[in-house]
Amino acid sequence: MRRVLHRFLRKLFFTVVIVGLLDFALFLAGAFYLGGDAVNGKIEAGRYYVWGYHHGTKGYAEVSHVAFDYSKWHAYSVMVTWPLMILTSVMYERIRRRPED
Repeated sequence: MRRVLHRFLRKLFFTVVIVGLLDFALFLAGAFYLGGDAVNGKIEAGRYYVWGYHHGTKGYAEVSHVAFDYSKWHAYSVMVTWPLMILTSVMYERIRRRPED
């Protein structure tokens, strides 16, 4: 039983880590492409701005409403996947190090 649980948790751990790393890499690519992220951005007079490095300087870059929403929700997904990766790795290590019953 313990061996089955160990295999399941190992697969779960590696799946969560790969999804989390891929999510973070895509977030960075999106932020680089847009010129920043919406979490630090702003909405002003119906216009949407992301905050970050844009053409080598830090500041706001105007984006579409769809791009702003994408950036905002992708940043929130990273805020979920990274703690999930940490929690999963701690659980995996605790079970892996537990002595055989």
